[in-house]
Amino acid sequence: MSMSSSDRKTPVDYGVQIRFINDLHDGGGGQPGQPPRPKAQSSSKYGVAVRVQGIAGQPYVVLKDGQKGDSYGVQLRTNYPSGYGSLVTPDLLLDQGQSAEASSEEQQMMQTIYNILREAELESCLDENLQLRELHDRMKKELNETQSLTQLRMDRENAEARARNMEDQLGELQDEIRKENNNKTDLMSCQNEMTELYQAKQKLEEILRQRERELTALKGALKEEVASHDKELERLREQYSTDMEKLRSSMEQVSQSHAGIEAERLRVNASVRTLQQQLEDCRDESSHWMEQFHNTRDELRITKQLLQTRLEKEEFEEELKEVKERVTSMKQQAAPDSSQTQALNQELQKSTGELQKARLELEKQRTQFDKKVMEMIALKKSHQDQEAELKYEIDRLKEQLQRAKGDINKAQEKSKKAQLLNNATESSEAELALHSEVRGLRSELDEAKRKNSRLNQEHSELVFRLENTEKDKDALKQSTVQLEEKRQQLEKALDKLTKEESLVVSSKEESRLLKVQLEEQKEKARKDMQEVQRHGTDAQTELDRSQSNIRRMEEEMTRLKKELLLACEERDNHQLDKELLTNRLRHLETEMENGKNSQNEKIREVRLLEDQLRSELMQERSSKQDLELDKNAMERHLKELRGRLADMEGHSRSSVGVSQLENKILELEERLRSEEEKNTVLATQRRLERKLKDLNMTLDEERHNHSEQRDQLALKVKALKRQVDEGETELERIDNLRRKAQRDAEEQLELKEALQSRVAALETELRKTQASLRPTLDSSALSSDDDDSLYDHSSITSILTESNLQTSSC
Repeated sequence: MSMSSSDRKTPVDYGVQIRFINDLHDGGGGQPGQPPRPKAQSSSKYGVAVRVQGIAGQPYVVLKDGQKGDSYGVQLRTNYPSGYGSLVTPDLLLDQGQSAEASSEEQQMMQTIYNILREAELESCLDENLQLRELHDRMKKELNETQSLTQLRMDRENAEARARNMEDQLGELQDEIRKENNNKTDLMSCQNEMTELYQAKQKLEEILRQRERELTALKGALKEEVASHDKELERLREQYSTDMEKLRSSMEQVSQSHAGIEAERLRVNASVRTLQQQLEDCRDESSHWMEQFHNTRDELRITKQLLQTRLEKEEFEEELKEVKERVTSMKQQAAPDSSQTQALNQELQKSTGELQKARLELEKQRTQFDKKVMEMIALKKSHQDQEAELKYEIDRLKEQLQRAKGDINKAQEKSKKAQLLNNATESSEAELALHSEVRGLRSELDEAKRKNSRLNQEHSELVFRLENTEKDKDALKQSTVQLEEKRQQLEKALDKLTKEESLVVSSKEESRLLKVQLEEQKEKARKDMQEVQRHGTDAQTELDRSQSNIRRMEEEMTRLKKELLLACEERDNHQLDKELLTNRLRHLETEMENGKNSQNEKIREVRLLEDQLRSELMQERSSKQDLELDKNAMERHLKELRGRLADMEGHSRSSVGVSQLENKILELEERLRSEEEKNTVLATQRRLERKLKDLNMTLDEERHNHSEQRDQLALKVKALKRQVDEGETELERIDNLRRKAQRDAEEQLELKEALQSRVAALETELRKTQASLRPTLDSSALSSDDDDSLYDHSSITSILTESNLQTSSC
C-alpha cells in the first residue's frame, strides 16, 4: 500500500489511523497508566482498530476481527449490527479520498463512516465498562474470600487504585462525549455557513442583474442627456451674464486683496524700522559697556601704580627708621667695644646687601607688573580694534538698512495694490496663500499669453467673418432691390395684360383663367417675398445680435488684456519685491553669521586671557601660602630670639652675643617686611581678580543680551519669510480667479462660434431662397423687355406654365 500511495498524488490526510491488535481484549487503546486487565478468555483472533483524529483522548475502536492467518479483507464482528458489514474499511476510504475529488456523495459516506466509528467507540467503551464492572465484582468476591489482614490491605489498595483508574476513565469518557457534542455543533455551524455562502452567491447574482438593469437605464439616460445638451447650451447663455457679474465681483475682491497686501507691506516696513531701532539700541549698549570697561581698566591701572608707590615709600621709610633706631641703640650699648662696632658694620653691610636684593626683587616684580600692564594695554587695543570693526559693521548695516528702506519705498510705490495679509492673526495662512497665488499667477500668465495669442487669431477670424457677413448683407440688399424691381416689372406686365384683355374680347374666358392664375402667382410671389423679407429681417436681427455680441466680446477682450497687463506688472513687482526681500534676508543672515563669528573669536580671546590670569593667580596664591608659612616660622624664631635676649639681658651676658642676636632680629624683621610687601602685592592682586570677575560677569551678560537679540532677529527673519510666503499664496489665489475669468471668456467665445455657425446656416438658407426665386425674376425681366409687343395666347400660357413649374420646384 505504501508503494501504491507513493505513485499517486500527495495523499490527503482524513485523520484515520489503523492499528492491528493481537488480542481483541487487549487494552492497546487505553491510557498508558492503566494496569493490565486480566484476560477473560484466550483466543487467537486479531482485530483492526481505527482511530479518527480530531476526537482527542478517545481509545482505538475495533471494527473487524478474524483469524491471524487471514490475508484478505477482515469482516466486522458478529456482535455489531448487520448494517456495518456492508461498509467500506477506513483505509480504502482514505485512498478513495486521496484519488478522487470531494463530492456530495463522498461527504455523505464520510459522515456515515464517522457515525459508525463513533458508535463503535461508544460500544467499546460500554464493553470496557462491563468488563471493569465484572472485574470489580470479582475483586470484591476475592476480598470477601481473603481473610488475612495483609491480603485484605493489599486487595483494598489495588481495588482503590483500580477504582481511581476507572473514575479517570469515566471522566475521560464523559469528556469525549462532550467533545462529540461539540463536534456536532461544529458540523451544524459549517452547514449554516454553507447555507449563508449560498445565499450570498444568490445575492451577488441579483446584484449583477441589477447592475445590468442599471446599465440599460444609464444608456437611456445618456440618450436623454444628449437630448438635453441643447437645452443646457441655452442655459449656459443665460449663465454667461451671471458669470460675468461674478467675474467683476472677483476682480473687485482682487483689488481689495491688493490693498490688504499694501497694508501688510507697510506693517513689514514698520517691523524693519523697529529692528533698526533695536540694532541701534544694541550698539549704544555695547558702546556704553565698552566705555565702562575701559574706564574701569584705566582706574585699576592707576590705582595699582599709586598703591605700589605708596607701599614702597612707606616700607622704605619704616625700614630706615628701624635701622637708624637700632644703629643708635647699638652704638650706645657698644661704644667701648670696637669689635662690636665692626660686627655691627658687617651686619649693616649685610642688611644693605639684603636691601639691595629686596630692591632687585621689587624691580623684577615691577617689570613683571609692567609686562602685565602692557598685555592689558594690548588687550585694550585689540578691544578698541574690535570696537572699531563693530562700529564699521554697524555703519555698514545702517547703510544697508537705508538702502533696504529705499528699496522698500520703491516696492511700495510699485506694488500699492499688493497685500501680504488681511489680518495680523492669519499671517502664516495669508503668506502661504500668496506663495501659491504667485506660482499660479506665473503659470496662468503663461497660459494667458498663449490664450491671448489664440484669442487674437480668433478675433482676426471673426473680423474676417464679419466682413464676409457684411458683404453677404449687401448682396441680400441688392437681391431685395432686384426683387422689388422685378415685382414692379410684374405689375407692369399685369397692367399690360389688363390692357390686352380689353382688346381681346374673344379670349375672355381664357383671360379670366389667366387672371386667376396670375393672381395666384401674385399671391405666391407676395408670399415668397414676405418669406424672403422675413428671413432677411431674421438674418439682420441675428447679424445685429452677433455684431453686438462681438463688440461686447471685443470690449471684454480689451478689458481682459488690460487686466492681464496689470497682473503681469503686479507679478513682476511682486517678484522684484520677493527677490529684494530674499536678498536682504540673505544679507542679514550673512551679517549675523559674521557677527557671531567675531563674537566667538572675542569670547575665545577673553577666555584665553582669563585662563592665563587664573594660572598666574594660582601661582601667586601658592607663593603667598609659602610666604605665609615662612612668615609664621620667622615669627616663631623671633619670639624665641626675643626670649633669649630677655634671658641674656637678665643674666648680663656678653655684648657680642647680644649684637649677634640683634643682627638676627634685624634680618628677621627685614624678612617680615619683605613678606608684608608681598602680602600687599597679593592683596592688590586679589582686588584685580575681583575686578576681573566683575568684568567677566559683565561680558557674560553682554553675551546673553547679544544671543537674545540674535534670537529675536532670527524670529523676525522667519516672520518676514512667512509674510513673503503668504504674499505668494495670495498671488496664486488671484491667478486662480484670473483663470476662472479666462474660462468664462472661452465659454463666451464658444457661444460666439455657435452664433456664427447659426448665421452661416441662415445665410445658406437665404442663398437657396435667392436661387429658387431667380428664374421667376428672369422670366419677368424677359416680359418687361417686350413691352411694345402684344402677347399671344400661346406665349402667355407658356409663361404661366413655366412660372407654375418653377414655383412648384421651389
